[in-house]
Amino acid sequence: IAASSGQPVGDMMATWTRRRGFPILSVSLEPGSSSSSASTSNQLLSLNQVPYHAPRTYTVGLPFTPEMYCNDWTDDVADSSWWIPVALRVTGSNAVQWHAFSNCSSNLTLAVPHNGWVLANVGRYGFYRVNYSEPLWAVLTAAATQQSTIDSIDLGGLLDDAYSLSLVRQLSITTFLGLTKALGGRVQPELPPWSIGLGWLQRMADVLSSAAFLGDAAGGAQWRSCLGNLRQFVTDQLTGPFIQHLEVPGQAKPGLTFDVNSQDSPELRLLRPKLLTAAGFLGHSGVMQQASQLLQQAATGQVVLAADVTKAVYSLAVGSGDETAYEAVQKIYEQSLDPTDKDHALHALARVSTAPLISRSLQYALSPAVRTQDVAKLLVDVAKQGGLGFNMTWEFIINHTDDILKKYGADDVTYSFGRPLNKLARLFADESLVERLKTLEQQQPGLLSPTFIEEANEARMLNADWLRLQGVDACAWLADAVATGGSSDSSTVGGNGTASGGRR
Repeated sequence: IAASSGQPVGDMMATWTRRRGFPILSVSLEPGSSSSSASTSNQLLSLNQVPYHAPRTYTVGLPFTPEMYCNDWTDDVADSSWWIPVALRVTGSNAVQWHAFSNCSSNLTLAVPHNGWVLANVGRYGFYRVNYSEPLWAVLTAAATQQSTIDSIDLGGLLDDAYSLSLVRQLSITTFLGLTKALGGRVQPELPPWSIGLGWLQRMADVLSSAAFLGDAAGGAQWRSCLGNLRQFVTDQLTGPFIQHLEVPGQAKPGLTFDVNSQDSPELRLLRPKLLTAAGFLGHSGVMQQASQLLQQAATGQVVLAADVTKAVYSLAVGSGDETAYEAVQKIYEQSLDPTDKDHALHALARVSTAPLISRSLQYALSPAVRTQDVAKLLVDVAKQGGLGFNMTWEFIINHTDDILKKYGADDVTYSFGRPLNKLARLFADESLVERLKTLEQQQPGLLSPTFIEEANEARMLNADWLRLQGVDACAWLADAVATGGSSDSSTVGGNGTASGGRR
């Protein structure tokens, strides 16, 4: 490749292949000389690269400065930076300009409209995060409301970068939250930004759900209130407006339902179950009710569920707290000969939200009706919802260790049961629960994987740091957004209201 291109490809790639990690590209604009156009000026674009990690010299405070950590990655100055190709686009232009550099910083002059923006890593080709100066984040957030200005791939990248940068404390979580508001206004089926945005919002909800069960002295009441505001914000300002107003080809009225038709684009078919499921579990009661009604109709032969939405309907119907829906899905799990349908039903039985149904699923996991290979999956999926399900699952495991060992056998329990539990480590917020599990590990060696306690304790400390450093700001932002923002009717959904995959 080097010989054909005439470029030092080996040297360029060595900066990526011979070291771990990846960089953050910091981007800022500074006023420069005026151009011949009254509406634009030549501005100095400043690019700085740093490793994606919290540097040794950093404790608390925003923002970083290049001098603090440009060479913090290594003591070898020659090995302190990556070769970074950057695709750039400015306000009002679809043209992409490329710039590459391999030092800690680089500057170039761009013609940028007054109060305009520059977008870096256009198309998301580069394997790095992008952090912008505060003014640039502000204008990009405003521009993101228009699909014609910032396309779906780049909005997804902005959302992913903003949340990820908050995790290493290079950016306030409120920047990410501000960006999510664009989702509710861009009424187009865009899979990348919705998938990324909802994923991180659910991550926030998971942490807040666990923190909500801390004692009031540890802020439990504050986190419960914050979780309620998060769900209301998502429903009223993001998923609610989108579900209500989306224009679906072949559908008489606007609105996203569970209906699947031949005119659906592949992107819409992928987005529909993901968005409706997330909307329901993040507070949209109308979606829950619709799924429950649809499951009842399917059970009596009135409709046939489309394959695209079967898993979503099962999960949301059970999550609604409807015991009839729970029993219908339980019957599907036990009687279905279709392995995919059986798996969807098992997943749905874990999406329980009330104490009676959570207890029912936990007890059911150890019953003869559940295959041994499904026991850990059901318990883990109940706990993965955080909050009440998380706490009740661990209480159940602690109190039923003999039954679990009997189910698996001492030789297989670590691999088949203990290893899947590692997925739950990221949700810990309560130090006392970690201590109880240390005792369990001593009493029942092998029930948990060898690294579980270490991972759970590390996650607990990271979650505590997130709540302290970012959670407080997020909660204040959400409270203000709920108080000042609009609302949508979450008891209904758009479309024709049938929500069916097809009628008999």
